[in-house]
Amino acid sequence: VIHQYRAELGKARNAPDYAQLFDPQRTPLVTVRIATYNRGKVLCERTIPTVLAQTYPHLELLIVGDHCTDDTEARVRAIGDPRVRFVNLPERGRYPEEPYARWMVAGAAPMNHALAVAKGEWLAPLDDDDEFTPDHVGTMLDACRRDKLEMAFGVARMMLTTGEWRDVGSAPLSRDHVCHSAVFYWTGLRFMPHDVTAWKLGEPGDWNLWRRMKWSGVRTGFVPKLIATHHLERSQWGA
Repeated sequence: VIHQYRAELGKARNAPDYAQLFDPQRTPLVTVRIATYNRGKVLCERTIPTVLAQTYPHLELLIVGDHCTDDTEARVRAIGDPRVRFVNLPERGRYPEEPYARWMVAGAAPMNHALAVAKGEWLAPLDDDDEFTPDHVGTMLDACRRDKLEMAFGVARMMLTTGEWRDVGSAPLSRDHVCHSAVFYWTGLRFMPHDVTAWKLGEPGDWNLWRRMKWSGVRTGFVPKLIATHHLERSQWGA
């Protein structure tokens, strides 16, 4: 599989528009992607405002529901911002029944759908209860263009079970030292989706994807700056 990814990466880099990816004079569209399931209140009151307050202007906020059955869609549409796009999948993703395994990969279905339909040249993943700093997108885009990176990760302030906070994010790219909401990458890498079977390797789906990118030769880099807040997770995916 890694050999296949490397071949696909080579093809993507040979595309005519690849060179302009790192042009600092351009203002490319960036897709902020949120996968969600029945968390309309926290999504709209905490998370979305931090996206709409970004200092970088050219955004689309793509929210994909994992077959939400609550009022998420109504809440999102009430925001009335043309940058916001909501898609609700017609059925839930198929995840393992065992709670911990389910937690590791739940949300893969809406994440992959978002990756397929994102309009931006760059993708900024965000969990549906987390927050971006106002300069999140601008900081990560500048770093990628300056250092010719195809994927970058920064620092997230993470809430612990004790109620305390610690900063997570450091080089080199390694498990438990990167937060999902602090990653930023080129949408030309959409041939590498989230793997719903990552739990069989004992890996969370997001780390499994970052590891595959690294092993495939994607140019990655660390941005030593706080760019996100990661709140204590609860079982929003039915785990």
